[in-house]
Amino acid sequence: MHAYDRTMLTRLGFADPDKKNPTHDLACQYVAENAASILDQVVQLKPQPIDVTNDGARYVGARTLSVQARKPVLEQAISKGQYQYKTTIGFIDVVLPYDIMSEDHGEYQFSWTYQTLADHLDSSRDTLRWHTPYHDCSWCRNHSLSLRDKYLHEVVQPLHERLRTITSEAQIADLKNRPILYTGAYEGSSTLSRGALIIEVKTTPTGVGEILRQINLYREYTDYITFDHVKDYRGKFECRWLLTALFPLKPIDVEALQREGVECVRLGEKFKTWCAQQQQSDHQTKEI
Repeated sequence: MHAYDRTMLTRLGFADPDKKNPTHDLACQYVAENAASILDQVVQLKPQPIDVTNDGARYVGARTLSVQARKPVLEQAISKGQYQYKTTIGFIDVVLPYDIMSEDHGEYQFSWTYQTLADHLDSSRDTLRWHTPYHDCSWCRNHSLSLRDKYLHEVVQPLHERLRTITSEAQIADLKNRPILYTGAYEGSSTLSRGALIIEVKTTPTGVGEILRQINLYREYTDYITFDHVKDYRGKFECRWLLTALFPLKPIDVEALQREGVECVRLGEKFKTWCAQQQQSDHQTKEI
């Protein structure tokens, strides 16, 4: 019995005959080889405006997003349980892991008073230092630390030294409660989130109901998949689903799949040309 025939997918009554079709293997390899272009087409991203105000600091600019493809995985097994209780649910044709990268640029303005900052500054030495995290909102955590240090040394430090030379209580109070303005440009890049495009390849016409039953079964167990690029990752993660077909799909079927969160693409002439090229080139396997 073939390994694929021992999966829960088969026992539930909707085996995938495509698994034994050589064209199916070629389609999976083609998808893996063209991971970057497929991800750009499916994971569509738009620039995002940035306008964040928090405790006297404001960031205004734009965020450009891009998809960075990682190493594709073919025939990813989905299993549940451990040891003698382990059961194979099925095999995902292709998994395209990816990162969503952000490039941020814009302007910032800090408008804090010395009095407001006092509880967050360590003034025991000649050079001021942040004593506790200040202005620590989730968005600014990745962007504003170096800017706050620059603000501290270029603006607050000179004021701190000036206050030491003033004897007038009224003037000291006025300076401590006057907003210390500081503006400039910022830019930064980071990994915004990570994800995986899970692809089901169909080479022969298949009913949309059978496709959805198979994908929905996989969905129940995607938490059991160990994606290498998120083993030590604790941020946002998402799974997207894609049907890649070698046959025309009816509009009503495409709409039904999209309603269930499954995008659809069709392999056409480029795939046929690629297949012909593979047939013409023989790899010289090393003999032993």
